[in-house]
Amino acid sequence: MREYDNETLKKVQSVLLDVLKELQRVCDKNGIELVAEGGTAIGAVRHNGFIPWDDDIDVTVLRKDYDRLMEILPKELGENFGTDNWIDNQDFPAPTACVYAKNTIMVSEPMKNCKYKYGIAIGIYPYDNIPDDNKKAKRQIRECWFWMRLHWLKVLPFPYIPYRGIKRIIIHAICGIAHICLLPFSKKWLVKKCEAASRKYNDIETNRAAILSYTYPWTTIIPKDSAFPTETMPFEDTNIKMFGCWHDLLTQEYGDYMQLPPKEKRKNHFPIILKFSQDQTKEV
Repeated sequence: MREYDNETLKKVQSVLLDVLKELQRVCDKNGIELVAEGGTAIGAVRHNGFIPWDDDIDVTVLRKDYDRLMEILPKELGENFGTDNWIDNQDFPAPTACVYAKNTIMVSEPMKNCKYKYGIAIGIYPYDNIPDDNKKAKRQIRECWFWMRLHWLKVLPFPYIPYRGIKRIIIHAICGIAHICLLPFSKKWLVKKCEAASRKYNDIETNRAAILSYTYPWTTIIPKDSAFPTETMPFEDTNIKMFGCWHDLLTQEYGDYMQLPPKEKRKNHFPIILKFSQDQTKEV
């Protein structure tokens, strides 16, 4: 993990907090429960704010609220903020959405070859229903994984590969070949396949939901009867909501989440290009 100087990290976190507060304002106005996800949830529980080395915020909403947000955000965000998602912006790479601070750029190493340039942004993940039957749930998760990986290779032919030597060369070649094979297929078509797989059980009453766009969807599964009502926790100089089952969810994903990881296992999204509003774009 590359480390920020303290001033730069605090500035990134300050911008993210501004984005969070604006997103919360829109959600509160429209009766949408915005819930902390992943490292943001750990930060709320363990640090009452950011994990000290963290440089992002991730949140989640149920799919029905996610769909409403996609309609509401472009109309109701303040003038200093913008939003993108993979349906409305053909260059947007992720199966999620984001709200960003305008006139900022934050490009990490894994995204350096991506046409879309992220701003300093909050990621919004949708929670979709999954079957209560594990065999059916596994099939759905595999289907989502397949289509979403194809989508990534469509928009990012040479993704970041955390290996060296012959292994890196082989994976790099496979990704390039896969990208060429995908050229006849439109991004729009792949998005439709991903969305169909994710939404497969949303019209069926189930007690479980998961973030199917997540790297490891099984770790995000919530029982809906214990996820609500949500709880509110301090987060820096504001508050953030957590699922009622936050302890079980964090344990499921991280194990002993209260234990600080060793320095060599700490992660951030250190940018190779970082721009704050009104600043010159610069290499970090």
